[in-house]
Amino acid sequence: MSWKNQAEKFLKEAEKYQLGTLPTESSHPETRNLSEWSQHDLPKALSELKRLDLYVLEVLLKNTDKIHQLFDEVQQAFLGGDRVFICGCGATGRLALTIEALWRRLHPGSEQVFSFMAGGDIALVHSLEGFEDYPEYGARHLEQVGFRQGDLLIAVTEGGETPYVIGAALRAAELTQRPTFFLYCNPREMLLQRVERSAKVFNNPKIVDQEYFVGPMALSGSTRMQASTALELVVGLALLSKNKDQMDQSLKSFYEEYSRFAVEPLKGFIEKESRIYLESGYLLYSAADYAMTVFTDTTERSPTFSLTPFEPLKGEQLKFGRPSLSYVMLDRTDTPIEAWESLLCRKPRCLDWKEIDIETTEEYLLSFDFSCKVKGVRQSYLQLQEQILFSIKNKNERIDWSLEEENWSIPKPQQGLLYEHILLKMLLNMHSTLVMGRLQRYIGNQMTWVRPSNGKLIDRAARYLISIQEQRSGSLISYSRAVELIFEAKALVQKDQSVVLWALDKLSKEI
Repeated sequence: MSWKNQAEKFLKEAEKYQLGTLPTESSHPETRNLSEWSQHDLPKALSELKRLDLYVLEVLLKNTDKIHQLFDEVQQAFLGGDRVFICGCGATGRLALTIEALWRRLHPGSEQVFSFMAGGDIALVHSLEGFEDYPEYGARHLEQVGFRQGDLLIAVTEGGETPYVIGAALRAAELTQRPTFFLYCNPREMLLQRVERSAKVFNNPKIVDQEYFVGPMALSGSTRMQASTALELVVGLALLSKNKDQMDQSLKSFYEEYSRFAVEPLKGFIEKESRIYLESGYLLYSAADYAMTVFTDTTERSPTFSLTPFEPLKGEQLKFGRPSLSYVMLDRTDTPIEAWESLLCRKPRCLDWKEIDIETTEEYLLSFDFSCKVKGVRQSYLQLQEQILFSIKNKNERIDWSLEEENWSIPKPQQGLLYEHILLKMLLNMHSTLVMGRLQRYIGNQMTWVRPSNGKLIDRAARYLISIQEQRSGSLISYSRAVELIFEAKALVQKDQSVVLWALDKLSKEI
């Protein structure tokens, strides 16, 4: 289908994806100078990002009654010998898989927690184009993984409007007598009034919806940050806490501990990693102890900032045009399957929907190798370009960071494994966002390098195009014209180029 036909098709149903008024899509008023801070005032940037993360913890401390409700239902399912399923898409899909991995580390051999995300496990590496736009895919996936009567589903969507997750939630409500939980980070009333598919969930008596509103993201639309931090903590606390008193105390003490935590040492790492990229270098994260959290942050940089995704190390190594700026190595593994099992704490699960996308197969998944062999294989085609090692390790009750001469030994949170990963997630989110700011991958706090791989992101790119064009030239283009330009750019630019900036350049030449 030509890009013109794709644009026409999108415009016929664009209303479903026009979500710019939702807070998770909005620009945060207090971080509008984020790109400038990333270049010229890293201490200010770090201070502001930490403050927004503290606000997330404050929101959760005020909503422990909701987490208690979820905890009680999880315990009832476990006592009944039933399973708890966690479903998400994109960042919430990755948090679902992270929580299952933590569960398996704490409960070896247990099969009572089961996570799945839009596209299957391969979506940890890169999204499958358009998958999240189809509620029927979510329902089909739920059935394929064996969800049955008695099981409990926790459906997680930062915005509260993801079609895939909604499809899974509505189907779960039909299959089990247990309540289905639907977790999100936008105001309920706003979703109820403006998003018809969300209203279907809220009006279903078998679904318990829980709002955890944390405001706009530090980088507009980047729900991998505050929204997914909130939801990862909620699901993690509900599944991994011993009891409600311990849950409340751990959350309170972590808030106090993080309030005193010094994030300033990140400055040297941000400067160092950005300099490596600007000098045409590559990075290799060695992170066996914190595999899922490090893996998640590095792969989420690709759609957020239009970086080349991790490339397969078997077959078509340069299928995405250029090698990824960074890669992850699990240095205690020797083969692709060992690396995947170490990452997930289980065998990988593939949809195997060949009729829809060949990339849903296990063969494709295993073409990505994160074992100790990754450095040598990548070096064979990077040739003279150096791979710098960034090590993040668990050592003597500390989390040790090391990147060339930069070293940081972080005391582990006293509250346990979940909080180790939450702390690391928040620090890596800050780190990577500010690295990308220094690479000029956003303007102000607008995600101008977003890769529009689904309906919501196409709408976001079109809105940014309209806004920046008006700021720069004073001229206002129509929404339909913006959408056409986004689809044209998608068809022409490389994966590591900005479709928004390409479209702006084309508009400037038309004046």
